[in-house]
Amino acid sequence: MQAEELARRFIAVRRNRDQRFGADLFGEPAWELLLTFFIAAAEQRSLSLVQAAGELGSSVPLIERWVAALQSRGLLDRMPDDEEDPLVRISADGEQLVRSVLDTSALYAPPEDGR
Repeated sequence: MQAEELARRFIAVRRNRDQRFGADLFGEPAWELLLTFFIAAAEQRSLSLVQAAGELGSSVPLIERWVAALQSRGLLDRMPDDEEDPLVRISADGEQLVRSVLDTSALYAPPEDGR
């Protein structure tokens, strides 16, 4: 299974879990944000803060805080621009780290035929 597909599955499981238990009970905002930007990069697109908030069902201020934290660790990059809603991308280091986690996670995933 490709890392991008596994990232999409992680997000789908999170959304399913949130529907069943409520979005306020569980959460891994930094990981979910990294997965969202990882998928966007695989699709060759950048996301603004507002778009990322919409995809995650979160507030823009929450996304801004997490983007700042992840950017300070070199995992995300804000695109240089003068816009109020800047574009953000996963950094090369962030992409490599997410891919390594997903590749390791794929070792524990059940086979695609369900066996």
